[in-house]
Amino acid sequence: MKKELIYRNATLSFILINFWSLYCFFDYFTEPVSFFSGFGTYIIFFYTTLFCITTGVVLLLLRLLVFKKSKGSKLKNNIVYLFAGIFNLNLFVIWIIIFTLQLIQLKIDVLYYPLGNCIISGIILSDTFELNTKIKELKSTRDKTT
Repeated sequence: MKKELIYRNATLSFILINFWSLYCFFDYFTEPVSFFSGFGTYIIFFYTTLFCITTGVVLLLLRLLVFKKSKGSKLKNNIVYLFAGIFNLNLFVIWIIIFTLQLIQLKIDVLYYPLGNCIISGIILSDTFELNTKIKELKSTRDKTT
């Protein structure tokens, strides 16, 4: 049941992210052609990045402080928690594409945002999909042998 709930929440998250991407895509094409064409889309993207980083940090703090091990599955199976992880990963990939294609000349200070997206998405997704279970199994077998 747990895996089915996680996959359902992941599917819903991908659908919501797709709607956001479509909105930004069509918003770009409806902007009037001017000297600063596309700047509004960049502002939407930048504020979305700030929103996702803030949401991810708040959810991670909730996970660590409020929903400890006894109640941890309540937040891990929550759609908002998984949505924050997937959306931060999506934004990180977009930042990598922007930097690789050199679409925008950005200062070095802006590199903190994709780094934050990467760290938050990595922690949330590894927590949700329990990617560290092999490490726990290795530690438990090592402790049993000693």
